[in-house]
Amino acid sequence: MKRILVTLILAIVIAGPVRADEEEPAPMAGVMFDPIGSALGLATGIFNVSIEIQVAIGDHIGLSVTPMFAAYLFDDAKVYGGGLELGPRILVTGNKLAGVYIYPLVSFAWATGSRESTGETVSGGGILAGMEIGYTWAWESGFMLSLGGGVGYMKFVGNIGGRTPDPQILPRFRLCFGYGW
Repeated sequence: MKRILVTLILAIVIAGPVRADEEEPAPMAGVMFDPIGSALGLATGIFNVSIEIQVAIGDHIGLSVTPMFAAYLFDDAKVYGGGLELGPRILVTGNKLAGVYIYPLVSFAWATGSRESTGETVSGGGILAGMEIGYTWAWESGFMLSLGGGVGYMKFVGNIGGRTPDPQILPRFRLCFGYGW
């Protein structure tokens, strides 16, 4: 029985994953927006925008690049920052940019600013390495919807009020929509 199970698993691995949703449209490129991240940012006083650009570089792999900008303009504090996230989007099922994906990623960010009343300054950045798993739907109209989640390890460099924050493990949540072609 063990030999049959091992043979079956090896056959599946060698043949490749089952792609039950190959009938879905397969966009070669797409642009995605995260409204939840922007809304949560605004609720905490942070203007945060990130636009993800995805390009299929094969039937089951794509490249994702996300430039980011953030501004915290609250009371007398003014902090501006930006960053870039990138990684391969590996499709377990589906093709091009639609289906179940695994997204190993690296993100770089930098921010600088100050609070006038206290003279406290912020100058520094961070690097995040993480993993996300999710699903992206693509319709013939070009509309794309993506849900996912994961975790990332963030290492800070620089100072916030004279100290460097400790490294952190951060959750990732994804609800994005966009357009693919």
